[in-house]
Amino acid sequence: MSGRDQFQHWMQQFLDHVNDLHVNPVESFQNEDGTRVTSRWVLTGTNNGMLGTEPTGKPIAMTGTAVWSVADGKLQHGWVEQASYELYHSLLEK
Repeated sequence: MSGRDQFQHWMQQFLDHVNDLHVNPVESFQNEDGTRVTSRWVLTGTNNGMLGTEPTGKPIAMTGTAVWSVADGKLQHGWVEQASYELYHSLLEK
């Protein structure tokens, strides 16, 4: 995605499918000048249709990492890897 509007739209769709959302940082680092920041995190909440599944209210947890490029105090680019595949399969379990 590119741009603020696309990001806001994606974020709203994501928030609509996870209730009680919490993102807990595990650890984070930045380079000397602060232009690169990276973190590992754990997202928790309850399923309200996450990843196209039925909104069961089942607890969810997903790990991920993020790398951010920052210039003049503003986010320029972001790269996120998350364990969506594992979460999806856990949501399909009965």
